[in-house]
Amino acid sequence: CNPKWLKLLPNPDNVENIIIPQKVTTIEKDSFQNFNNVKYLSLPLSLDFNSCDKSVFENILNLTVFEGDLKFLSIINKEKLTKILIPTGLEEIPENACNGCKYLQEIKTKLDSQLKIIGSLAFANCVSLKEFSVPESVINISPDAFAGCNKNFQLILKNDLQRLSMC
Repeated sequence: CNPKWLKLLPNPDNVENIIIPQKVTTIEKDSFQNFNNVKYLSLPLSLDFNSCDKSVFENILNLTVFEGDLKFLSIINKEKLTKILIPTGLEEIPENACNGCKYLQEIKTKLDSQLKIIGSLAFANCVSLKEFSVPESVINISPDAFAGCNKNFQLILKNDLQRLSMC
């Protein structure tokens, strides 16, 4: 739904899933007030990080699944995050995006992923993460992107011809 309508919901504590539609570019500061039980949050790539108040997501404390631009994880409580869904149009995972997400177990990308870059410490210290299937579109992964992960962690390349720069 459009974020401006969220304030009209009579029982926001009953809401567990929020999907903000494409074309939404901003979310007002108190849009998620009293949404204490949201477990799934999907933000469109049209949402402008710089136009959103940095405290807009402060009441979302139980988030387990996130879909959208991972730069928003810098202002979202990611303590209970278990799954990341990377949307098709996302090209870069920023530095420290999921650093310290100790319960993160799964990172899913779409078949037509446009992801190109995985930044420094992007998934560092994600001790529950066991593997990541690198989309064919990825051309650069920072050498420390997965630092401190599970000792059995595996990067899985989708085909034998895939070339990556680890710098």
